[in-house]
Amino acid sequence: MAKPIDTFWLDLKLNHDSCDPKEITDGLGIQPSFSARSGQVLGTITRKSTVWMCHFREGVGDDVFVQALESLLAFFDHSAKYLERFKASGGEIEIEVNQPVGMDDGILFNLHLDYEFLKACGERGISLRVQAWSADDAPR
Repeated sequence: MAKPIDTFWLDLKLNHDSCDPKEITDGLGIQPSFSARSGQVLGTITRKSTVWMCHFREGVGDDVFVQALESLLAFFDHSAKYLERFKASGGEIEIEVNQPVGMDDGILFNLHLDYEFLKACGERGISLRVQAWSADDAPR
């Protein structure tokens, strides 16, 4: 079933060479939508690292998106000590911001920004805006 164009969802993903997914779940106090431990066999693939993912927030519209981002920042503040220990031990933390755009097949737009870049922008009071335009409606 297709989602409305105004729909968004925020996913939280943690990767680590050896951390147990249960430790991440306990440290963050939320349940993952998917997790697998380093060395775990999944079908024909053996995980090279631990992965832990959760579907953090979903909604429709700008106001709900702003609330979801505020909730995410509050969650980061609440979990700061655990997240700092996780990163110090070699872990990586990533937020995925997802929004459907008009398209017939496949991914129209994919952006990855390193956390150091985002931190540097935030420390300087610089906001980030990501826009995806339909080829038919893009400003010229």
